Amino acid sequence: MDIRIKRLKNAFGCSGIAVYDYILCEIYRVKGCFLVWDESSAFDVADYFGLKENLVMEIVNYCGVVGLFDKDIFRQYKVLTSVEIQHSFAKLSMFVPVEEYKNFLLIDAGDIPFYKKNKKARLFQRNVKKWYRLIKEVFKRDNYICQYCGKAGGKLEADHVIPFSKGGEDTIENLVTSCRKCNRQKRDKTVEEFKQWRLSRNE
Repeated sequence: MDIRIKRLKNAFGCSGIAVYDYILCEIYRVKGCFLVWDESSAFDVADYFGLKENLVMEIVNYCGVVGLFDKDIFRQYKVLTSVEIQHSFAKLSMFVPVEEYKNFLLIDAGDIPFYKKNKKARLFQRNVKKWYRLIKEVFKRDNYICQYCGKAGGKLEADHVIPFSKGGEDTIENLVTSCRKCNRQKRDKTVEEFKQWRLSRNE
């Protein structure tokens, strides 16, 4: 068990764990990675469990002391969040509104993939059937030949000429046929970067 949870349980018993779990559920249910703590929040939690409001506030403040919530963000913005909560949200969410969260973002925005900071989700995430129709058109246009190494047939994939992580679109103009090996090697490189990478490896 997390030592912070043990300390919370030791200080407040099952009431402490119950209040913390309740707040976590509200964080994930409402905004995904934070909860604005307003005038009615302590009352709502206290009323749900039949506790005193001042006890709820003691538990919330103690969660900040032990690091379950970020105490500085809570003190400044009256927002309950933590690095762990934000990391989980960024990993699982399709979209992370960095601008909305910028005042209390505890994780590095640069570590969040571009497509998660862009409200427009990947096509295969929005409409998988349309995505497969599109890549079939790409394969047919390119005569089922890898546009990087010239190999025909085999395991083919559609590669973004301008990587999606760098603003590339899921359009037929930005997609080319690639063998699996080339697609894995190119990753999020531009075409020029991929050419230079291959030259450096004498491929």
